[in-house]
Amino acid sequence: MEHFEFVEEDEPEANGVVPTIEYINPFALMSHLASISKEFFKCFASLGPCLRIYLYADEVCPGHQNRPDEARAYVAWYWSFVDYPGWYQNRRCLSYFVLAFVQTKSLRLKNSTSRLYNYFIDIMFNPGGFNFETTGVRLVNGLDSIVVKATYSITLADEPALAKMKGSKGHSGREPCIKCKNLLGAVGAYEDSENPYCVHYLEQDFGRVDLHTAASFDEMARHLKTQVEGRCTKAVKASLEQAYGITYIKDGACFSDNVRRV
Repeated sequence: MEHFEFVEEDEPEANGVVPTIEYINPFALMSHLASISKEFFKCFASLGPCLRIYLYADEVCPGHQNRPDEARAYVAWYWSFVDYPGWYQNRRCLSYFVLAFVQTKSLRLKNSTSRLYNYFIDIMFNPGGFNFETTGVRLVNGLDSIVVKATYSITLADEPALAKMKGSKGHSGREPCIKCKNLLGAVGAYEDSENPYCVHYLEQDFGRVDLHTAASFDEMARHLKTQVEGRCTKAVKASLEQAYGITYIKDGACFSDNVRRV
């Protein structure tokens, strides 16, 4: 187990204590499993040298579901590989590696989940350290060894969790999809759309949807960041966030150069 101090710049520590997030280092876990299991080692040797990783997050509420406080609620973070064979991916247990179990009360601010997502991406794809994409992980079993590398593929979660991770406005926002430039959500009836470029979310012709490229999304995020850090007015900030469908979070996923690169 490793840990890091989850510093929230927007809020002082509670009672002088900074929350500590414990996690299982993915590189150490894979190295250990390969050293003790020949079958684990052979599985990755058969999958190829470059794989695809995904993250999966799910909120768990043990006990009474309707309690007014957070009680024992926590967010379970898992990770795995897209490239596993079907017989393994469809197993009812052990299909994911555990990354961390984070108590909900540790995420004290509404933007904490996006910051935490940023932390976890940096752990797996650290530009100056261990990085699945560049350095990979060396697996050794007996006298045999391989290097496994992986790129980031996808994030799995329900819609509210994805909105928290990415800092998006979510399904109730004017711009509900951060992958789309011109898709409109909560703007009234389908027939009320006036701008021919904008597409209502009920539109049947998906070809009218203008999707973001990596470059256009990067430009949008940088523009919002520049305006906010340039101390624009609250009204301008709110207007830009509504139009772009994302909330400015200083250490959030959408505003991290490393996360956007990954």
